[in-house]
Amino acid sequence: MQGEVIIIDTQTMETPKVGSNLYESRKNNYTNRERATIPEVSIYVVAYNRLDKTRYCIECILAHTKNVDYELILLDNGSTDGTLEFFESVVHPRKKIIRITKNIGTGFLLSEILRHYTANILVGVCNDVYVTENWLANILRCIKSDCRIGLVVPMSSNVSNLQDPRLNFKTCEEMQAQARLFNISNPKKWQERMRLVTPIMGIRREVLDTVGVFDTGFFHDFGEDDMCFRIRRAGYKMILLGDTFVHHDHNIFIGENKDSEVFRESLARGAQNFKDKHYGIDAWEDILNMETPLIQMLPNVIKQKIKLHLLGIDIRCGAPLLELKNYLRCNSNVQQLLISGFTTQAKYYADLQTVCNTEVACDRMDYLEEYFDKESVGCILLGEPINTYDKPIRIIGRLLALLEKGGVLLCKLTNTMDVRMLYGILGNREIVDKEMPIHISIDDLFICLQQMNIEDIKISAINHQLDENGRGVINTIFQTLELPEDSEIINRIVCKEYLLCIQK
Repeated sequence: MQGEVIIIDTQTMETPKVGSNLYESRKNNYTNRERATIPEVSIYVVAYNRLDKTRYCIECILAHTKNVDYELILLDNGSTDGTLEFFESVVHPRKKIIRITKNIGTGFLLSEILRHYTANILVGVCNDVYVTENWLANILRCIKSDCRIGLVVPMSSNVSNLQDPRLNFKTCEEMQAQARLFNISNPKKWQERMRLVTPIMGIRREVLDTVGVFDTGFFHDFGEDDMCFRIRRAGYKMILLGDTFVHHDHNIFIGENKDSEVFRESLARGAQNFKDKHYGIDAWEDILNMETPLIQMLPNVIKQKIKLHLLGIDIRCGAPLLELKNYLRCNSNVQQLLISGFTTQAKYYADLQTVCNTEVACDRMDYLEEYFDKESVGCILLGEPINTYDKPIRIIGRLLALLEKGGVLLCKLTNTMDVRMLYGILGNREIVDKEMPIHISIDDLFICLQQMNIEDIKISAINHQLDENGRGVINTIFQTLELPEDSEIINRIVCKEYLLCIQK
């Protein structure tokens, strides 16, 4: 019996051109697919009930998506509220409807979307996200600007991960008016991130084909963390569009539609799955250490430079360097940025390679000078508190020696004379700093720096988040000692760590 003959017509297609790098070559393979029958963008919307939100979501897409040839993929994931009938009533020339009869999880529905979309850029919109003027134009402008940009996410309301610009509005009309003013394209506001939360996103086809699809082992939580990790490790950048806002109509902070205990268990299970898959990397502690308050202490003398060499030391996967890079893009004259990394833990080495564009080394702190010359660095950011290292004062001296004249060291000092010490004196041993930092007071550190002829020092503080019981203990002690409420002693006790900007 003769089998089925499948003929694929490639007569009008050309052999892809070799690009100047891996990413350009991949892009060329997909550019070759562009024909009159293929839209520029595939937009998909997944809905599971909540018809009122779905209806306004689609209305916003149709109203605010202009001058772009796009197909609209509407996926009903087992809804029982008339969602399918509404999808059938939507008028759009390039419309596909996918009906899944029963909701059996995210992984299944995403695999169906990937089977049916046709464009080279895929844009996903949750059915509780309301897009705004210029939303898609801004996504495309960013993703097309660099073949190494793989994932793009606009800012939105009701989202974590420092992706919410906190616009003030009470109605959808006010929201659209605010977004109209906000959504003015500005590449300086594009932020490269290690992790993105994706109520809405744009991604290249070649990225999906290269890194693989959603890992179905992550049922609800940390699946997008895993996807982001794989995208970045494949060499692609992920961009938060600081020039684009959409409204996410879902209050994540009160656990809308979720049982709090089940949600906590799901988070714990997802976090452990991520750590198991990625060999000990913690999806939050190792990736969300952005050190924004420390970076904002950077002095003008650094911002005015044209060429700058940054060195991040023990910054885990590298988030502080990306945050510093984003900060300088918006707030400095720097045009040439050299980024180096040094880690004392081998598990971070590969991820630092995705962030840095020059030297990356993994070794003991004793050998730091074998990788970086004296007076060769403009700014050093030390990720771990200085008093968690052996011989911290000597390390400060060595770091200052690497700085060029006028260079800056950004570092932290764990406050060992804080509320935890106070609790210990009172006999409570439950609250202990597991890092067991070396005891150095901020005053002693200043004296040591002055002995090194360092006078230009800025200081700030991060305070403990005390519960009502903790505040009560402190208030009782200070009332007993008859100390004023504005006493400097109180400020020191509630301080968790000091932030230091030390200029050579």
